[in-house]
Amino acid sequence: MSTADAHRLALSAELCLTVGGTAMLTPRQAWLLVCIDAAGSLTEGAKRSGFSYRGAWNVVSRLSSLAGEPLVTASKGGKGGGFSRLTARGQRLLQLYAALTAQHAAFVDQLNQVVADFGEC
Repeated sequence: MSTADAHRLALSAELCLTVGGTAMLTPRQAWLLVCIDAAGSLTEGAKRSGFSYRGAWNVVSRLSSLAGEPLVTASKGGKGGGFSRLTARGQRLLQLYAALTAQHAAFVDQLNQVVADFGEC
């Protein structure tokens, strides 16, 4: 990092959806849902997103509770193996989050232009 970069101001911000003032969906939790959906498995989705199985289960349970309905549906293993899939509500929530994230990133970029005009610290 150059000396100029060390003194350059920049804005960073993460998007978090809330329900009744309680944090519901953070970038890391959204990534977990994406990974579960892609893998078709809570276990594999947890691994891919850096959660323990128990941690992933707790997140999914909490998100579903806050949403007022399940966001992931699961079938226990058997002859064909089990699976986990996002419900229609879970899929819509991820679509909303992705759209909001894109708009949020564009807004942060605009604000960083204001910060850049301020100059170095």
